[in-house]
Amino acid sequence: MFVRPILAAALLFVCCTPCVATDSVSVPTCSKRIGKMSRLGRWAAAGLAVSVGSYAGIETVSTDPVEHFYDCPDCLPDTVRKHYALIGDSLSTDFFYSNDLPTLYRLRTVRSGGWFTDRSAGDPLCFAERAAGGFPLRADCHARAGASVLSSPDASFGKKLGAIAHLPQQVDAILSTDLPDHLWVWIGHNDADFVYACSKHPEVTPEDYCAKLPAQMRDTLERQLRRIADKARDSNRTMTTTVFGLLNFSAAIDARRSILEEHRQDATHYPYLPQGIDGFPTLMPEHEKLAASLSHAIDTAYQELVKDLEKEYSATGQHFRYSAAFSNFAFRQGDFSDQDGLHLSASGSERLAEAAWNEATPK
Repeated sequence: MFVRPILAAALLFVCCTPCVATDSVSVPTCSKRIGKMSRLGRWAAAGLAVSVGSYAGIETVSTDPVEHFYDCPDCLPDTVRKHYALIGDSLSTDFFYSNDLPTLYRLRTVRSGGWFTDRSAGDPLCFAERAAGGFPLRADCHARAGASVLSSPDASFGKKLGAIAHLPQQVDAILSTDLPDHLWVWIGHNDADFVYACSKHPEVTPEDYCAKLPAQMRDTLERQLRRIADKARDSNRTMTTTVFGLLNFSAAIDARRSILEEHRQDATHYPYLPQGIDGFPTLMPEHEKLAASLSHAIDTAYQELVKDLEKEYSATGQHFRYSAAFSNFAFRQGDFSDQDGLHLSASGSERLAEAAWNEATPK
C-alpha cells in the first residue's frame, strides 16, 4: 500500500539537487519547468504528490480526454449536434505554477478547463458553452501542460508519472475514439522556448535553433495531422481541422513588462512569478526580438502546411484552415494569471474564448 509514496520519497531524496534561491525576477539558476529539483527528482515528487492525494481521498483525473456533453432536456447523447476536439498545451488548461509539489500535482491531474472547456460555476463562458448555445455539443480537450510538438512519447518512469501527452499521444487519443467534426490545434509554445532549449545544449546558438525549428515543427505536425485525415478519409468522415498560430509573443512580452514592474514593487503580487519565468524564460523582454521572429516563422510554416493539406485532402471532405486569431490577439496584463504571470487568467480565458468563437462563427 505504501510502496508508491515510499519509492517516490526515496527518489526525491536521491535526485534533488541544490539551486541558488533568489527573490528577484531574473531567471533562477535551476532546471526548467518546476524549479529547485533535478528532472528525475521532480518526477519523483510528482509520484509522491499523486500518491498522497490518492490516499487522502483526493480524486485524480483520468488521463482520458475530458468529454463534455451539453445537455438538451429533450435530446439523447446520440443526437449530439457538433463534436469539437482540441490539441494543445497548458495555455488551454487551468494549469499554473506555484510551489513544487502543488505544481507537480497539477501537472499530473489538470486535464481541461481554460478557454475551451471550463464550465465551472461562476466562471466566464468558455468556447464550448458559447458553441453549444443550449443545444447538445461534445467538446474533447486533449491539451496537456508541458505538451510540445517535437517531444516523442517517453516510456520512462518519470514521464509516466508526469502523464505528459505530447502531440503524438494526443493524436493517439483522438484516433482511439469517434473523430470530431471540428479539430482545433493550438500547440508549439513549449517548442518555441529557445532560451530553455539552448541552456540544455550550449553548443547550439539561439539563432541556429530558431532557424531550424519551424521546418521541424511543420514536418512533425504534418505527419500527425495526416494520421487523422487518412482515418477520416478512409471512414468517409467529413471534418475540418483548424491550426492556430502561436500566441502573440510581442503582446505577451509587453504585458510581462508590466507584470515584472508590479512584482518588483510588491512581491506579494504575482507571488509565483519566479516560477513562471523559470517555466518559460523566452518570454522575458530581452528576448522579444528573437521570440517574435521565431513565432512569426512558425506561424508561416503552419500556414504553408495548412495550404498544402487543404489542396491534397479537400476533395475527400477533409478541410484545413489556418487561424491567426491568437497570434494577432492583443494580450494585456490582466489576461495572465495573478499567480505565475505566465498562464492565462479567468478573464484572459474568457477573452480568448470569445476570439475563438468569433473565429468559428460563419462570417
